Amino acid sequence: MGFISTKTHGISDCLVVLAFLVAPRIFHFDVHLVSLMAILAGVVVCYSLLTRYEWGIVSLIPTRLHLIFDCLIGTGMFFLPLFTNVSLRQGYLLIAFGIFFIFCALLTPTRSSREKKRFKNSLRARKMA
Repeated sequence: MGFISTKTHGISDCLVVLAFLVAPRIFHFDVHLVSLMAILAGVVVCYSLLTRYEWGIVSLIPTRLHLIFDCLIGTGMFFLPLFTNVSLRQGYLLIAFGIFFIFCALLTPTRSSREKKRFKNSLRARKMA
């Protein structure tokens, strides 16, 4: 859709990683769930740094693939309370994380400004050839 810019999406990725690391400890999640959330935070950091958007350091994966990863993690977070023994409050928090991840992915354009610029440059090069 494109309501959230890729630059803003990168900021939300940073905030989500921070929330994934802090919230499970605040809400006294089970040790295994705290570990899972820390691993997911690390995964989000890794693929965010590898994405071709404003917050990526190494532009390896397209923004579209990043958004697919976000949807997959969001879906997993949404359904996680069904498969784990968590309190109602913890379950609602996991569902909220999942919904946030999915909506951010669906509302972000599939091409970053960096990718659009790259595409325009390749079109110019083709016209000149």
